[in-house]
Amino acid sequence: VDIPFTTLSNGEKLPLIGMGVGNLQHERIVDMVKMGATHHGISLVDTARASHNEHLIHKGISQFSDQQEFHVITKVWYTHLGYNRTIL
Repeated sequence: VDIPFTTLSNGEKLPLIGMGVGNLQHERIVDMVKMGATHHGISLVDTARASHNEHLIHKGISQFSDQQEFHVITKVWYTHLGYNRTIL
């Protein structure tokens, strides 16, 4: 699959097509991320901190090795803004 990219102001390239996992909190997210990346070339996943599924996305990403770059877009609540509050 030929996925288009856009170039951000800092020169980084970001895919224009990705996969949203919403509020899914099941181990199937792991398989979804792996299959999306390996079979469809998807290198972007969109989630939110409030969904409590970021660990499953990480697990899915870590189980395949042929993807050079992977992007995770997540949203955090305003009380968790800033590097130290966002990274756990």
